Amino acid sequence: MDRHQSDKDSPMITRYQRRPPVLAIVAGLMLLLTSGCMSYRTGGLPVVGFDRKIFPDKPTLKAFFEVRFFSQTVIETTPRENVAMSQQMRKVIAGGLNDCAVFKSYTFSAYDATNADLLIVLTIQQKESGWLPMAALSGATLCAIPCTWSETYDLTAEVLDNKKQQKAHYELRDSMRNWIQILLLPLSPWKSPDKVQKQLIENMVRAILTRMNNDNLLRNTKQ
Repeated sequence: MDRHQSDKDSPMITRYQRRPPVLAIVAGLMLLLTSGCMSYRTGGLPVVGFDRKIFPDKPTLKAFFEVRFFSQTVIETTPRENVAMSQQMRKVIAGGLNDCAVFKSYTFSAYDATNADLLIVLTIQQKESGWLPMAALSGATLCAIPCTWSETYDLTAEVLDNKKQQKAHYELRDSMRNWIQILLLPLSPWKSPDKVQKQLIENMVRAILTRMNNDNLLRNTKQ
C-alpha cells in the first residue's frame, strides 16, 4: 500500500519540480527593467560645500527638527502628506547633520523638543511631471523605448527659538530628471533615483545650515 502510494505520487512530484519558476522569472525581469534607470540633478541650486572652519568650533545649541514630506504624482492634482517619505527624509537629514556636526545635539522626537534651543520645521514638497502616454508606451515595449519624468523639490525651513518666536524663514528649490531605458542599466548603481534624491536633499540641508550660520543662528548668543 505504501509502495503503491509512493509510486503514484512520484510522477506528480516530478512534474511539480520541473515546472519553471514563473513568478521568480517575472520578478527578476521586472527588477532588471526597473533597474535601468538613470537620474541627475537639473535645478539651479548650487552644490554647497561644507567648510567646517566657518562654523562654531564647539557647537552649543540643541535642535529639534520637525520634518514633513508632501508628494504629488503625475496623476494627482494636489499634494498629499507622505508619512513613509517623511520618515525616510529624517534618516537622510540625520546623515547630513551627523556629517556637519553643527549642533551639540538634535532630535526628531517631539518629547525632547522642550529641551531644544531651536525648533526647525522642514517642509519638503515633491512634484512629479511627465507624459503618461510615453510611460505606457515604454512599459509596453519592456523599456526598449525610453521614458522620462522630472521631480521638483521645494524645501521650506522655519527656524524658531525655544519660545516659538520666528528667527528665520528660508525657501529653496531644486529638481532632478529620471530616465528609464534598458540600456541605462550599467549606470543605475551610480545614478539611481534614490541616490540622486538623497544627494539633492542633503545639499539642500547644507544650504539651509550655511544660511543659518551666515545669519548667526548657530551660535548661542546668551553666552
